[in-house]
Amino acid sequence: MNSSLRLSEQLPDALPPNPQPHGDASADRSLSGPAKPSMEEIVKVSKEEAARRRVAQVGQEQDRVNDLTEILAQSNEYIKNRRRESYVALLAEHVEGMTETVNQAAGRGDTKSVRRYCMLTTNAAVVAATMIFLRSKEEKQDKLRAAEERIAIRQQERWLRMKARHSFRLRCLSEGRSVVQTKSSDLPENSKSVERRVSGTGKKRSPSATSMRQSHKRICAGRTVESVVPG
Repeated sequence: MNSSLRLSEQLPDALPPNPQPHGDASADRSLSGPAKPSMEEIVKVSKEEAARRRVAQVGQEQDRVNDLTEILAQSNEYIKNRRRESYVALLAEHVEGMTETVNQAAGRGDTKSVRRYCMLTTNAAVVAATMIFLRSKEEKQDKLRAAEERIAIRQQERWLRMKARHSFRLRCLSEGRSVVQTKSSDLPENSKSVERRVSGTGKKRSPSATSMRQSHKRICAGRTVESVVPG
């Protein structure tokens, strides 16, 4: 009897501890943080970053190449112009020296040397004249190009003024106002009238020479001349 009681008291101590339920394991996994990315995702992200870096590097290198190309072109143009100018200066000095030599040979009566020196002087003068002609031709082309650019800018400004006048007329018509009797303060800055009424007199002021020239230009351009009451 006593032995059986002792055995029953020792059994609970000998039993192993109870295992934890499955819910606690899932809770531990949730507390440990999000799942780690797979190796394929890591490789894909690294490849995309490397590709972006390569594209940016190629763009920077291309910009650097373009800048260097532009600088090289400007340097070549400068060198070419300076070389041409120096060559023309050398030819001028050569012609001047040959002229003195021809005069000296003529003073000595050496007709053979005079004929040879004259031929060399003529050739040098022709080359110098050709170089000067080419230079002047390039300058004329540059001036012509600049004039064409100025004409294009003026045409663009004229088109913008016409567009502003057209939009102003449409705005006046939409507001129910008369375009002819519009105040000059409402007009755009570029639009000017040829005739203006003098306030309080009821008489028309004679247009000046500048306004007459502007009126003539507008008539030639096919525009209508409007009288505007000053605001």
